Amino acid sequence: MIEPVSLRLFNLDGQLMVEKTIETGAQQFSVPLNFLPNGLYIAQIEHDGNVQTSKVLKMR
Repeated sequence: MIEPVSLRLFNLDGQLMVEKTIETGAQQFSVPLNFLPNGLYIAQIEHDGNVQTSKVLKMR
């Protein structure tokens, strides 16, 4: 069985701001970020035991 994808978005203080589980097989998805202030965030994507981390710049 293929595991779903987990997305977490942290602010630079390490506080979890967004957490979303994406069902396996989804080709695209959206994550509302309009409640977050502009700034730099850390995105963590986990799938099948593998974790990738990247920076995300939120601007209006």
